[in-house]
Amino acid sequence: MKKVPSRCLYNIQIYKHGREFGNVNFQIQQNRAVLNNIEINEQRRGYGSIFVKKVESYVRNIYGVQSISLLAWQPSGGDHVVKFYEKLGYKEQRGKTQTYDDSVIIYDLHEMWKKI
Repeated sequence: MKKVPSRCLYNIQIYKHGREFGNVNFQIQQNRAVLNNIEINEQRRGYGSIFVKKVESYVRNIYGVQSISLLAWQPSGGDHVVKFYEKLGYKEQRGKTQTYDDSVIIYDLHEMWKKI
């Protein structure tokens, strides 16, 4: 019997030494995962790359996902968030950048995707 992916919202949390250091919410839509609310609490130690790769492996192996899409929130004028995802093989959908102002920081929202 083939597992039919649902549109439920799932959450993955990763722990190190009993403390949460990352989490992500995602939905499965047909053969695609849509990631959102990716949070890594310990940055610049390679944990972000490890975390994203584990999520990719999980959704591919458990749900048969063939591609992933996400919205990279980049503080306006910066490039480190987009470069992080590009390093992991994600591509930006050209012409799909939006802007969001949360009254403290202005963000550029970059739609990104990857085949896995």
